[in-house]
Amino acid sequence: MLLANHHKPGWPFYLGWVVFNFLAIVAAWFIAWALISLITQIVGDTIQVAGQSRITEDFLLMYVLFPVIGLVAGFLQYLLLRRYLPRLTGWIPATFLGWLMPFITGYFIVTVLGFDNDTFSLTLGLLLIGATVAVPQWWLLRQRVRYAFWWILAGGLGWG
Repeated sequence: MLLANHHKPGWPFYLGWVVFNFLAIVAAWFIAWALISLITQIVGDTIQVAGQSRITEDFLLMYVLFPVIGLVAGFLQYLLLRRYLPRLTGWIPATFLGWLMPFITGYFIVTVLGFDNDTFSLTLGLLLIGATVAVPQWWLLRQRVRYAFWWILAGGLGWG
């Protein structure tokens, strides 16, 4: 890697990366449920979507959870990365945008490719989601890290 301060990350960095991403998902889950509870208090337990009644929590969960994961994960990842890539402005917004990408990927997977609900389709879908989450982050890394394109593959394999 071509890191800005020429220090290669060691095992504490990688362990921290895994732990922080796990904590980001757990924290985002609680934050998302708190936000959905507030929304439910305002709009009620059910909402109308395309003429059908839906349970508010069930319908809104992914629309709230994914952006919150993007913000929390982006912040925690930035805390780790700033030592190795100083002045990495835009990491938090890039991660946030990356976590919005599964909405586009999911639509593509379900409607265009027409995947069934089997193990292969689920694995391929998760691989595509992981790769698309990594694309905005790669956009920032490509100027500062040699072979940054591996970031997309690593993201996809990590999810798949």
